Amino acid sequence: LEVGYRGLLNAGRTRLSAIVHWSDYKDIQLSTIRDFAVEFNNASDSDIGGVELEITTLASDNLQLSAMASYLHTELGEYITVSQARPELGIQDLKGNEMVNAPEWKFALSATYEFSPADVGGFSVSANYYWEDEVFFTPQNHPQASEDSVGRADANLHYRSNDGRWSAELFVKNITDEKVLSGILIASAAVGSPHTGAWDAPRTYGLRVTMEFE
Repeated sequence: LEVGYRGLLNAGRTRLSAIVHWSDYKDIQLSTIRDFAVEFNNASDSDIGGVELEITTLASDNLQLSAMASYLHTELGEYITVSQARPELGIQDLKGNEMVNAPEWKFALSATYEFSPADVGGFSVSANYYWEDEVFFTPQNHPQASEDSVGRADANLHYRSNDGRWSAELFVKNITDEKVLSGILIASAAVGSPHTGAWDAPRTYGLRVTMEFE
């Protein structure tokens, strides 16, 4: 079920989107560790619902501002399992746990300013900030397999020539060099329950130059 509104306000200078959604999933598939392999099983009814709001406005002829916020509720239905990574916990019913990679809250802000000085081409300066709530990487919601809430910021300066044939961009991503986990897998207790994870990119910066040929 999804109900929403999308429309233009302020003489077309502002775009607004608001969406409420709710889903009842049957036999959602989950993965667990069994011995030395990943095993897939189905949980019973699981609920996903939330609200998404987004607004973009032209604050002036040169400045565009955007904001986004979302709330997400996820809840597993009955799911009886034994974690091979944590067998000491015994038989568990994961009913009520959060789903994997499903942050409860997310926020984003962005601003873009465009200008064309002295007929030398077009410039734009952009800055973006994104914040995400805590996420779990296993259906057991192990604290050791989760990532705390974190925010990241990006910025770039873009130039495009008057004839549109070439462009250049200076960029920096993850300005504050946040250390963010993108996933963790806890292996079987038979091998000591080692944690294997991956990180998102650290602070990254560079220059891109593009030339278009006819």
